[in-house]
Amino acid sequence: VGEPIPEGPHPQIPVWARDDLKLRLMLPLNMKAPKFLGHGAFELRRPTEMRLPILRCTIAHDGDWGAAIYSDRATIGLFDFAKSEMGIVLAYGGNFIYAPNEFAPLTGKERFEIGLNFFKGSVEEAKVVQHAEGFAQPLALLPASPETPFEADEFSLVKIEPESSAVISAIYPSSDGFVIRLWRPYEGEAKVRLQISGAKSVWLSDLFGKPQRQLTKGGTATLKFKCGEIATLLARD
Repeated sequence: VGEPIPEGPHPQIPVWARDDLKLRLMLPLNMKAPKFLGHGAFELRRPTEMRLPILRCTIAHDGDWGAAIYSDRATIGLFDFAKSEMGIVLAYGGNFIYAPNEFAPLTGKERFEIGLNFFKGSVEEAKVVQHAEGFAQPLALLPASPETPFEADEFSLVKIEPESSAVISAIYPSSDGFVIRLWRPYEGEAKVRLQISGAKSVWLSDLFGKPQRQLTKGGTATLKFKCGEIATLLARD
């Protein structure tokens, strides 16, 4: 939904608050009392206002089912409790210091990749945040050689059991092996079992991947996660 910019002097209110200067995607919901969530950096937050900055997705849930909107970029989530609607801001117009003449009209062409997920059960059971990460970062490339033991068409470096219990937010190589960052966005505590292919040991590390405490020898480790807890691991090869 986008409205034309009105003629005449504009009221002196912040540009981010001007709905007539936004291009929005709104999703009507057939829910009597939806519970909204906004996905931010290492958090799922319940919005207290109509607007909430989001990193990956907006979520609405009503007991037995829910819906999520996935965005290909960080933006603002829109949550209308009265109308039972949810959406995201696609583009802004209006005053902008880097635009020609410091003003950006809502004209031109832009490509957006938007995902809609209608799911049954809880947000955790449907792995809504895991799918959001996959939508935003759909491909991981690893160096391979003829000696790499690919046992199937798909090769998974890290497996999580149960799959819905935690989210992998980052995997990157280091001089010792691979650094893996996990977090649990969902309510309650969960016991998470990790299987890391090729690892000779798994260590808890600091945010820079420097080992702090050895968890296990081999590539299988078990951790307990509370809601919102983050863990950085080093898998040595």
